[in-house]
Amino acid sequence: MNSFFQKAQKALEQVTDNQSNPNDTRDQGQGSSFRLPGPVLDWIDKYVDTFAPSISKQVSDEIATFQGATLQSLEDHIKAVFQAVFRGDFSAFQTAGNITEFRAAREDPRLVTQDTYAIQQQAQYGAGVPNFQYPSTQARSGQLALPEYGTRGIPFAGNMGNILSTQMAIFNPLASGGEPAPERERNIFQTAVNKVTDFAKSADNGIGGKIVAVAHTIDELNIDPLEKAKQVAPEIREKVAKVLTDLHAPLADKLTLLALTQVKNFLKGSVTTKELGEGAMESVSGFMRGFMKSDDSGSASRGVGGQDSVPGAPGGFVGLLSEKLSDGLTAIRAHTRGDFRKVLGEIEESLFNSLPDELSGPLMKVLGGNPFSDDGQAARSGGGGGGGFNVFDEIKDKLRTIIERIQKGLRDRVLEVVSGGHRKLEDKAWGNVQDAIVTKVQKFVPGIQVKLED
Repeated sequence: MNSFFQKAQKALEQVTDNQSNPNDTRDQGQGSSFRLPGPVLDWIDKYVDTFAPSISKQVSDEIATFQGATLQSLEDHIKAVFQAVFRGDFSAFQTAGNITEFRAAREDPRLVTQDTYAIQQQAQYGAGVPNFQYPSTQARSGQLALPEYGTRGIPFAGNMGNILSTQMAIFNPLASGGEPAPERERNIFQTAVNKVTDFAKSADNGIGGKIVAVAHTIDELNIDPLEKAKQVAPEIREKVAKVLTDLHAPLADKLTLLALTQVKNFLKGSVTTKELGEGAMESVSGFMRGFMKSDDSGSASRGVGGQDSVPGAPGGFVGLLSEKLSDGLTAIRAHTRGDFRKVLGEIEESLFNSLPDELSGPLMKVLGGNPFSDDGQAARSGGGGGGGFNVFDEIKDKLRTIIERIQKGLRDRVLEVVSGGHRKLEDKAWGNVQDAIVTKVQKFVPGIQVKLED
């Protein structure tokens, strides 16, 4: 550590010599033409790294709260999906081949267009996601009311540039032979249900294997969706819990690193050699004593150079960093929250892509088996219809339509709930960063007023 002190002292002496040389014109105005000495950059990194434990712990706790509430809410959401699908709720029939289409079907068109037709169609066929006024990246944490964990919301994932065109394709009836996509999907599904339930009522239980068993289950589902929803909920919750745990495992450390990288970048870009030459020399040892004893606010404040003579006033290098952070939190906030949303959006897209497969097992189990497995082929022996037609093949095709629709409905609802939680999590995570910085700044330099602009 003594070696580090010596290097830092030498670097700052060099800065001071440059500043005091009247023939040296490289440092005009703010002295920004100089590269900060390596030891000074090390100081900044070490100073900012002292924020990490507090931020990471708070964000980790918030993630645990988010996941717990999300999983707790799943049974009600699963029941809602089964009811919506089997009661023909248009909002359950939004098609989405990718995350952008998913978001477009749920985004309020009034936020991106004044097109009257789009607004009318969203009202009639929209997915019914609560329209919360989500904060911008510039907003302070807690400034706006956000959905509680376990509430549906819009994902961060999805290219906003494609939202409008995707919306118009989804809701434009001319693109689909005069029938909006949700209504077309609903009609296809209802036709499949009618075929399967008619088959179940007339099928011979002695042949058909799993096809007949699943057809009977669909018939039961059509009569009472809630009973089967309760049966499938525990295993779906278990599957979703594992997926979320895996996706969120590195999240607290990742968000902390992103935040502190933005803090470091800001400080390194805003601290000038002129400021170092004027105020840092007297505080090398004082700052390091404060840093080494940062858990003791009294020792830290006394260790800052120049502060003993003016109680409560910022001084020396740590005072300079604190003032810079105080002034710069507004700029840091926008960049950090943008980074947070990018990471959360990537998690949402991974979730969107993985959920159908994850939900398939629990769903097949509660339906009575996989009607598409090889042992279901035994049904061919009893399905003669002449001309190569096989009633079991037709029923399998209709079952596939029904099961895929249920899977997509479950996927969509799980993603909506996670997305709504991510909105609040991102806001809370920035609040953790802000609180940690403010606490540390005021600990090192008592009395400093931390400034945040809207």
